[in-house]
Amino acid sequence: MVRPAPRDLPAAPDPSTVAAAAHGLGADVAPADDSCDRPGSREVAVADAAELVAALDDAAPGDRITLADGRYPGNFVAAADGTAERPISLCGSAGAVIDGGDWGASGYALHLQGDHWTVSGLTIT
Repeated sequence: MVRPAPRDLPAAPDPSTVAAAAHGLGADVAPADDSCDRPGSREVAVADAAELVAALDDAAPGDRITLADGRYPGNFVAAADGTAERPISLCGSAGAVIDGGDWGASGYALHLQGDHWTVSGLTIT
């Protein structure tokens, strides 16, 4: 059996290159700092799925929505718009799990419809 010669893997792309390529495809994507690392203009603590729905429905520019560790079953929609200067942040640790269940039927666990959102640290299944 003949094995192909090994080849070098390409280097990881620069985030600004990825953003430019995505923008060329019609997406509004840019590298951003993690807004979960700084306080929001309004801090919203969430501990269950109903509170997550309410927080997403009421989200406003500059909000930081922080999920406590636990399971959040359902299909969630983030429709509010943040701004470039004041994104909306959805934050938590890997122990905060958005569980879309059989999301194959709905097509999503978390649907980001709005602009200027940062999602950081969560587990989405």
